[in-house]
Amino acid sequence: MKKILIAKIGLDGHDVGAQVITKYLKDNGFDVRYTGIRKDINDILKITKEFKPDAIGVSIMTGGHLHFLPLLRKALNKEGIDKIKLICGGLIPKKDKKELLKYVDAVFNNNSNLDDILKYFKKCL
Repeated sequence: MKKILIAKIGLDGHDVGAQVITKYLKDNGFDVRYTGIRKDINDILKITKEFKPDAIGVSIMTGGHLHFLPLLRKALNKEGIDKIKLICGGLIPKKDKKELLKYVDAVFNNNSNLDDILKYFKKCL
């Protein structure tokens, strides 16, 4: 069974979307762990080392995506777990997507269809 870690970074307390995607992926055959809100990069690294997911999905609703995702990718690379898929979702402006894709494998916005997200995970994992 493929494993996915759903994470919230920083002070973002808006986690309805993260909870919805966690349940949806679980209901569709993935082993999913949700970190809960207000985690930092070190928290996510620790959970990643313990859980050993095939992918990390980061939900960001605060506009911090261009700050946190490069830092998370760099931290994953430094720890030698750079093969892991890193996906971002949330309030992501179209103008930021190209820059964000330098650090993540896929970007979904808050209006993305759950079936499209599921198809992506089934295909890439």
